[in-house]
Amino acid sequence: RRLIILLILGTVPAGIAGILFRKAIASAFHTGAVVGPALIVTGGILFSSKWFGLGRKTLSQMGVGDVLFIGLAQAMALVPGISRSGITIVAGLMRGMRGEDAVKFSFFLSLPAIAGAVFLESIRGLPELSPGDIACYGIGFGVSLLSGLGAIGILLKVVRSGRLKGFAWYCVVAGLIAILFSLGAS
Repeated sequence: RRLIILLILGTVPAGIAGILFRKAIASAFHTGAVVGPALIVTGGILFSSKWFGLGRKTLSQMGVGDVLFIGLAQAMALVPGISRSGITIVAGLMRGMRGEDAVKFSFFLSLPAIAGAVFLESIRGLPELSPGDIACYGIGFGVSLLSGLGAIGILLKVVRSGRLKGFAWYCVVAGLIAILFSLGAS
């Protein structure tokens, strides 16, 4: 029950930011000028994880300050190109969490955020969907769930070993490519 309360509390910052900045966030998805620099910021955040090390705080030891800090990080991930899982895991490490617990809390924190976004978008788009569309979305959801669970297993191993640097380099290179493409499209 405590974890559910903490998850609700951690979701509040992203919920508020999502409601207040919905139009700006939606328009940012259509430009490499936002995504490219945001990917580079994500890379920098992931690189910074090496300075925080692996703490000792567990999920059961998290306090309101920890949850709000991680929730604010999740709100920043509404910007396209900022990795939600990357920024929330690093935020957990910054608060002294064990790597495994930071990954678990990041995953748990994604559930209400994703469910809320799906609910809001479903309300808007459901009347326009055919039964075939709904089946395709269901299959897509299932595949996403399975691949996400597999990715979490890999991510746990990477965080335990303290090697987020590989993902950081990927983000920086992808960000530079996105910037180059956006400059070429201008």
